[in-house]
Amino acid sequence: MYFNNNNKFLHGVMFHHFHDKNNFIKTQGSINSDQLVKIIKYIGRENIINANEFINNILNKKKVEKKVCLTFDDALKCQENIALPILEDFKIKAFFFIYTDIFKYNPHNIEIVRHFRHAFYKNINEFYKDFISIVKSKLGRKEIFNFFIFNKEKILKFRKKFPIYTKYDVEFRFIRDHLLNNFEYNNIISELYLSKNFKPKKYHKHLLMNKESLQKLNKLNHEIGLHSHSHPTKIINFNYQNQHKEYLTNFKLLKKIIKTKYGIRSMSHPCGSYDNNTLKVLKKMNILLGFKESMLIDNNMKKINNSKFEIARVDHSSIIKSMN
Repeated sequence: MYFNNNNKFLHGVMFHHFHDKNNFIKTQGSINSDQLVKIIKYIGRENIINANEFINNILNKKKVEKKVCLTFDDALKCQENIALPILEDFKIKAFFFIYTDIFKYNPHNIEIVRHFRHAFYKNINEFYKDFISIVKSKLGRKEIFNFFIFNKEKILKFRKKFPIYTKYDVEFRFIRDHLLNNFEYNNIISELYLSKNFKPKKYHKHLLMNKESLQKLNKLNHEIGLHSHSHPTKIINFNYQNQHKEYLTNFKLLKKIIKTKYGIRSMSHPCGSYDNNTLKVLKKMNILLGFKESMLIDNNMKKINNSKFEIARVDHSSIIKSMN
């Protein structure tokens, strides 16, 4: 049984990557169509409400228990090809949160890097080993050691909040997000690409949705929402003006691509990163609803679903764990 005392409030279920036998490789945390069906049946189709109804319940502050919505982040082509037909079979209208620099070529796009580390390495730990080796050669072993000592408490807190990540996942994320700047990180990734003769441009269209994908989702009455423009992993490092630019660019580009009955009115925080500046930006833009990516009371929240921009979500991997 899915619901218990810790999750019987309104919340979202978060999905990212899917794999199949022919077009999309199995990656860390990805699931196939059969697993998606099992998750829907485990939660109970009757307990999954459409995106529009979910928004109305939150805005009207209805005390609704044991109901969830389904959410899909990052505009992945595998979601369109594998998950969408199942949603349509079950007559579920979900949230799709889209970042918009997918509509221009970016060799260091977060999904291109993810594909590279799974498709061009025997296992993901081999990628982490090569990545950290280059970082150490550039910055020095002592600096890396001191960095992890200094951030020990933050790392422990992060691992507690996101138990789905391994020790090496977390080390990579902390180096990427807290130690290196964008220029340094991109140079290291480019070095790794070169070492494996990887051509990122070849995979861009295969991995990411296009404008026609969004128009298709919109026509089927799924809810398309914001996910920032460039998908920064730590948007809290941006000041108010730059956060506003990220979301306003995201909003304008989506609005050019799709015309909806209600407009662009929902969002999810990329990598769960947000602060008071983010909340002010969303309020100014008249966004109605925002999702975080955990089921914990954190970021100085007083309660779960602390505000309309801090709606809880559970990762699908946690549900699979509870099913087994």
